Amino acid sequence: MSDITEALGTAAEGRLLARAISREGTPIEKGHFAEGACLNCGTELTGKHCQECGQKAHLRRTIGAFFHDLLHVFILMILLLFFQVLLLLGAF
Repeated sequence: MSDITEALGTAAEGRLLARAISREGTPIEKGHFAEGACLNCGTELTGKHCQECGQKAHLRRTIGAFFHDLLHVFILMILLLFFQVLLLLGAF
């Protein structure tokens, strides 16, 4: 396996592990974030909105947004694979 794909895999595994550990034993309401902090400014959330910036504590993810993110990841992986093949062939 190449260094780039190993690094991507290691980063993804680390992120998943960190999220699993941070949510352990944390009761959360349906649709709310386990972090308990604003995703915009990092302030601790105590209500439905951030006291500092006003961002909602509950962000709704639509199916369209999910597929949009999925498309971005797919395109990135295809491009990385394409350039990896070019590097192996000696094009660069």
